[in-house]
Amino acid sequence: MSDKIFVDTNVLLYLLSNDLEKKSIAKEILKSNHHISIQVLNEFSNVSLKKFQLSIDDRNSKKNIRKDNCISF
Repeated sequence: MSDKIFVDTNVLLYLLSNDLEKKSIAKEILKSNHHISIQVLNEFSNVSLKKFQLSIDDRNSKKNIRKDNCISF
């Protein structure tokens, strides 16, 4: 049986972090075979717009998430 690996919102947010260790680990996690749910993308958008005060264009360019890795329920 093949288990699916779902990425948590925090992993995506670590890509925006100033903490180089967390950023590096997040990049390694995202190199694996993984799935990102629509809920996680929505949470990422919300936090990046509010906490990091990114514009929508900045957020879209930084997240670099492939559409085919997303699964909705």
